[in-house]
Amino acid sequence: MKLRNEDLSLAARKALVARLLRTRFEAGAIAEYEYLILQGRIEQVATREALDAIQAEVEGI
Repeated sequence: MKLRNEDLSLAARKALVARLLRTRFEAGAIAEYEYLILQGRIEQVATREALDAIQAEVEGI
């Protein structure tokens, strides 16, 4: 999933990455503890670069 579109606001990208994470969690690909940690990191992120790093981590799951 390619989300690195500069037209999307940071808040919109956070929502998309959070949904991707939730999808992976619901599919059983990630433990609840790890899901909660990553969800917290998504909520606290302040830059596109930091969100890109989290997104790459989620996509690698």
